[in-house]
Amino acid sequence: MSSVHGAAWPWCLYGRSVSCRIAFLGICRLCPGGQELVRDRAQQLSAACPEGLRSWLEALLDGLSAQLAELLESMGQRCLRAVTAAAAALPQAVLFCATTLLAVLFTAGSYPRIRAFLRRQLPEDRLRQARGVKADLLATLGKWCKAQCILLGVTFCDC
Repeated sequence: MSSVHGAAWPWCLYGRSVSCRIAFLGICRLCPGGQELVRDRAQQLSAACPEGLRSWLEALLDGLSAQLAELLESMGQRCLRAVTAAAAALPQAVLFCATTLLAVLFTAGSYPRIRAFLRRQLPEDRLRQARGVKADLLATLGKWCKAQCILLGVTFCDC
């Protein structure tokens, strides 16, 4: 991964996470002299180090600009691929949403008839069981919602 001959990143960019790299690049953009500032500070640090470490840090600094350009190119390609994939998936998402909306509208318009049809299909004892399951389910969901509200209140209230 890292190399003594300049193929490594400074400690704040070394392969930790993309968010760290993006934050560093954002700081460099906000501060036009950010790269020079970082380079100057790193050179000051390397000047104060022992000879073996100094040569390694100088080699690291020499490869920094090439590594930064490579990172920017890679991030640009990833962003372009993500935008292309999102654009390719957009027609499917629109079709799904439109179909779902139509199904909901048609079902909601004839909901009483559909419910009456389903009730006629079930025998009376099964219908009674279904009503009991519905009541138990609604009671359980109500208790769960109450418990969640209590947890939210205890967690976020500053009493």
